[in-house]
Amino acid sequence: MESVGDFLCGIFMTMYWFFRIIVTALSYLQIEFPFVSTNTNAEILLLFLTLVCIVCVFKRITLGGIIYFIAYCAYFGPDLYKNVQAGVTDNIANVLVDSIAIILAVFVVLNIIISKATKTVNKKESDWFYDNKKYDRELDERADKNNYRIY
Repeated sequence: MESVGDFLCGIFMTMYWFFRIIVTALSYLQIEFPFVSTNTNAEILLLFLTLVCIVCVFKRITLGGIIYFIAYCAYFGPDLYKNVQAGVTDNIANVLVDSIAIILAVFVVLNIIISKATKTVNKKESDWFYDNKKYDRELDERADKNNYRIY
């Protein structure tokens, strides 16, 4: 984790994963809940895959983010498309949750790609100062060359 955006993407992924665990468990137990799982068995598989992807995203592995994006678009995309095309207003909560899942997956992939592209390598503390001979300190014979230590 190098920036606040990286940290937030990982935290939101984890929070959404816990939310989907609750939705899947309540759907499997047939307890009434405003959000329903479209396919419980596929979602259980998706939850295990998401756990692996969360670890990969925290370690900044690009393949984990891409797999996360593909899996979420493959699972939530058709349901979102079907509900939006049909204009179903009674399943508006599921449309909202599906769209949040896809938007989160897009942000995770973009965050990983952008953070990999903007990574810099520091040779020294600051390159503009130490690589430029113009800023080197010139000592004369009167300069104190002792290295004093304060204990």
